[in-house]
Amino acid sequence: MNENCLKICLDGKWKLFYEENCKCSKIAPNLTDIKSLQKSGFKCITGTVPGNFELDMMDCGLLPDLFFGTNALMARKLENLHLWYATELFCGRPLTVVELNDICPAILCMWQPGTMGGKAAVSLLFGDKVPSGKLTMSWPRSVGQCPIYYNQTRTGRPCWGMEVQKKRSMTSNYIDELTYPLYAFGHGLSYTTFKYDDFKLSATEFSSGETITASIKVTNAGSIAADEVVQFYIKDHFGSVVRPVMELKDYNKIHLEAGESKVITFTIDEKMISFWRADMTYGAEAGEFTAFVGGSSKGCLQQQFFFK
Repeated sequence: MNENCLKICLDGKWKLFYEENCKCSKIAPNLTDIKSLQKSGFKCITGTVPGNFELDMMDCGLLPDLFFGTNALMARKLENLHLWYATELFCGRPLTVVELNDICPAILCMWQPGTMGGKAAVSLLFGDKVPSGKLTMSWPRSVGQCPIYYNQTRTGRPCWGMEVQKKRSMTSNYIDELTYPLYAFGHGLSYTTFKYDDFKLSATEFSSGETITASIKVTNAGSIAADEVVQFYIKDHFGSVVRPVMELKDYNKIHLEAGESKVITFTIDEKMISFWRADMTYGAEAGEFTAFVGGSSKGCLQQQFFFK
């Protein structure tokens, strides 16, 4: 966002100090003015990041490393000032932001926001609105992990879990990197926290023509009213063709006041577990399944059921 955009969005409600951080990736930002402002009692400071790279660099994967080199340097210097600040990412594809993730108090991803993206960003950063967006793609820790996606098919040598990766022989692990992404599919934070509990199924097995109802209690455990996207996934353990480790089957966006709880339900039927089988017919196959529910594809609550 440039200076004029910020002035229009802030509408005179805040004092604005604007300074472009740097003109190219080789110039380190100077924080002398920021230190002076901090002593004067300013609580909110903003600036720009370099934007003069050649566009063709985006197609070969070089932009993230060059772009965030200077931005990370700025973040490291701001960290020493003990300021509350946020890094805004105006992008349309996953980026490698491991260092920024470790340094920055908050990261706001503006995914292809359009002409009103600046106004939307200001309303979120200044607390007029509460973030509720979720990532539609997994964000890798390193470009060497690409392609990386939540609904990958199982390999013959699966890794040993997502949270704690153990280096064992005969498993699909990287030597110099973790297997899981930095931000999982469906990830997204809010100014409040949501608690998921009491996940249960109305039955543990069903047949063609029948259904199972999955229910989950979601509670706004914070002090701010907000929206949450409750996500429902299913894993097919066995199939005539290899099946994904999990698939998003349904979701429900809800609004919860501070302290409020709601019970959200999802209906599992034969169509929900159908796929193109080895004989090129579309339908379900009998077997074991796992249902997952949560705020992202990572760390979900789960229950098992069977289709007969």
